[in-house]
Amino acid sequence: MNKRGNRAVWAGLSMVLLVLTVACTAEPTEGPSGPIGQWQTATIQGLTWEDGSEIQASVLDLDSAEEKIIGDFFGSYASVDGWAGSRERFGPLALTEHGDLVGEFSVALEPTRDDTDLSSHGAIGMVRAGEFEPFASTETLVAGDGNRMVMSAAAADDMVVWVETAHYGDATDKWRIFAGGAGKETELMAKAEDYSDFLHRPPFNQNPAPVIDDGIAYWQGLLDDGEGKLSVSVFAQHGTEGRGAEIVVRDANNPVVLDSGIAVTDTMVDLDPGEEVDPVQSPIRGKGISIFDGNTRTPLLEMADPADPRTELGGLSGGGQTLITTVNEQLLVIDVETRQVSVVSAPEAETEGFTFFAAGPEVCGDYATWTYTDPAGRSNGMQYFLKLDTLELGRITEENLFGKVFCNDDYFAWLVLDGADSGAIAHAEVMEWKGD
Repeated sequence: MNKRGNRAVWAGLSMVLLVLTVACTAEPTEGPSGPIGQWQTATIQGLTWEDGSEIQASVLDLDSAEEKIIGDFFGSYASVDGWAGSRERFGPLALTEHGDLVGEFSVALEPTRDDTDLSSHGAIGMVRAGEFEPFASTETLVAGDGNRMVMSAAAADDMVVWVETAHYGDATDKWRIFAGGAGKETELMAKAEDYSDFLHRPPFNQNPAPVIDDGIAYWQGLLDDGEGKLSVSVFAQHGTEGRGAEIVVRDANNPVVLDSGIAVTDTMVDLDPGEEVDPVQSPIRGKGISIFDGNTRTPLLEMADPADPRTELGGLSGGGQTLITTVNEQLLVIDVETRQVSVVSAPEAETEGFTFFAAGPEVCGDYATWTYTDPAGRSNGMQYFLKLDTLELGRITEENLFGKVFCNDDYFAWLVLDGADSGAIAHAEVMEWKGD
């Protein structure tokens, strides 16, 4: 990878823990001959290829991960002081191909009553050389909107797309998606009420979470016709030319950009007719994984029994030709072209009742990377790096990992807590990948 200089940004973070819920078991078998024959293999229970055949996975042992230091993976980086005021926060949400963090800068962005109204409007922008540069304001782009916060963002090819909502943790019937960036006009791409009727159901969390592929923004949106039919679909919009968003994949969520198309989780509604939606527990369940190439939706994996609550397909992440998902307390790393699958089980907890979950998995160039946290956000202090072509597993010890990383081109960023307390403020460290 090319060197483009080093930059790191330290900033306060409004705490948002991203943890994947997992569920399935693997039964060891003898390893195959060939280049990955040195690993034991396992049959992944509850999940099959699209033709119903078993999924054989190489079993990777976390204890075998080689201890590394930051310098083994990354070049040196400089640190820049963050904002000191307790009322000021910067929450990183994305990383550009130039190594700049995109996120929300807020001053006393707090709910004022019933956890619904916000006392100020969060500003979306970019951090360059330690200075926050806000994008053009979104405050007057939708008539009647009050103060809003930024929930998620994506950055690619000098394009930034982000989601704003008026409520902490809930974007079901309140989201707006904007596009813009440094020095650009901010434009409204879509808003929730144009696509759904939510008057007949209480809302629950459904963050649109956009991704960008070749100038096209994709996001997931909840659909409710007001007559008992609830679904989630993936929308797409080509820039902000007034063409409007269109549904490109129905009954799907978690869009991920791959070389071969957009990977999605195939979904079903686990809800009886007339049953009210639980505002906390989502009725949307994953039943498989497909890849949409712009014209055709091709199944990749299927759940043996998607209605079985003991087996749950987790979220998706990935890049290139690699997908990452979770089933039970296991992480699956899937090469969608070769069908090579690797499985990693979560580390055992030393304390009873203390369970680890894979957190923040991403594909960064030639590596898959992740860490582990418990439901309270406490990390096991290890960031794991899996070399995708050789399945070599390494780890970096960092006691105060927050559990979220960002990748873009030559750059990598992780979030680190200022102290071991999961309620402490976190900052981001941006580093440049070393070339092979």
